[in-house]
Amino acid sequence: EVAGERGGYLHGRGALDSDDLLYLKEQMEAEEDAERLRQRTEKRAFAAFKISF
Repeated sequence: EVAGERGGYLHGRGALDSDDLLYLKEQMEAEEDAERLRQRTEKRAFAAFKISF
C-alpha cells in the first residue's frame, strides 16, 4: 500500500483514521477486561489460600 493511497493526506502522514481508533479502543478494552479478570482470580486464590491455613 502506498502511503496516502487510503485515507488521503492525513493517513499518508501517519494520522490514525476511525478504523484505527476503533481497533485501538477495542484492544484497550480487552486489556482492561483481562486485567480485571486477573485481579478477581488472584483475590479468589488468595482467599482460598487463607482459608486453607
